[in-house]
Amino acid sequence: MSVAGSIELTLQWDGHAVRRAGVASSRPLPSRLLPGRSPSEAEAMIALLFGVCGRAQTVAAAQAIEAARGVEVPREIQLQREAALLAEALYELSWRILLDLPALAGEAPQPERLAALRAELQHLPGQGRQAPGWWHVAADESARRAWGEAAGRIERLLARHIFAAAPSDWLEMASMASVAAWVGIAPTPAARHFGKVWGDRLGRSSTPLLPCLSAAQAAAALPAGTLLEEHFASAPTWHGAPAETGALARTATHPLIAEALAGQGNTVATRLLARFVELALLPARLARLAAGQIGTPWAARYSPAPASGISSTETARGMLLHQVELDGERVGRYGIVAPTEWNFHPDGAFAQGLAGLTAASSGAAARAAEWLAHSLDPCVACRIEVIHA
Repeated sequence: MSVAGSIELTLQWDGHAVRRAGVASSRPLPSRLLPGRSPSEAEAMIALLFGVCGRAQTVAAAQAIEAARGVEVPREIQLQREAALLAEALYELSWRILLDLPALAGEAPQPERLAALRAELQHLPGQGRQAPGWWHVAADESARRAWGEAAGRIERLLARHIFAAAPSDWLEMASMASVAAWVGIAPTPAARHFGKVWGDRLGRSSTPLLPCLSAAQAAAALPAGTLLEEHFASAPTWHGAPAETGALARTATHPLIAEALAGQGNTVATRLLARFVELALLPARLARLAAGQIGTPWAARYSPAPASGISSTETARGMLLHQVELDGERVGRYGIVAPTEWNFHPDGAFAQGLAGLTAASSGAAARAAEWLAHSLDPCVACRIEVIHA
């Protein structure tokens, strides 16, 4: 059982430029499958339904249901969940850089490098073949010790295969000039592939970045019940307008990303740079989790009313929101607002990022759309069609 569907991206090209970019989704709404089920059945179903960001979806469901039921979660279980979210994000970000980015750049993907990283991630919760209900397991001292050891090995793998320096050292680059120098030297294939779009303003949009919301902040900003409405789940808005989520939104205050945003805006290159920055930050976060320090959690929860729970969960692709309303001991209503629906809103970052783009051929228009879609990172397959307008 899984949730599939796809996103249809249609470009209206007049022979010189893209006049309009359309977005249509055939993604089903899995929340329709949950009403009438017990909380434990709903959690188990979510765990089975999502092949992409499945750990994050599972944690989000558990957090929302626990908030609705008023269940307090021990800190050791919170640590387990935070480590699972981090491991999944680390793997997804590395996949984009080591497999998808080379293909876009016209080179061979590097699955052996991703496999080496995946082997290390097996030490973290939620990875590989896990027992059902792993998200209710507490992280003991031996598990956290294994995370700390894995953090060091992961940092060395990222240094060897992506950054050509320890991630913490790479993050010390002080300006865009330093990034340009790194791209120019191209010490790794990842840097070379990134260089294909570095300095290009492809995909620039005025779509605002979605704040890193806690569940309580989401509840306060949105009218009651909004997250349970299917039309909102299909095309979410923030303060009445589309918003962009993902690594760029999470790292917007980092000095490198702040300078990139000020200089070139929300472009493909800026989004990819944010992906590198976030990946470089994750080993240190894993080491802090191993030491028992959660810091700002990636998974938060809030109960806006009795028997109602909201969760906010950060994923590799961006902010994931769940809301549940219980009817006795059964799910009454359920809503899921996923990152893909934010970034591929019909009037959002993708549509804005291609409108007016100069393209000498339909093939050039399609390639630009491929780069932009990659930078916004949908969780399902995309089909691109160029229509001569």
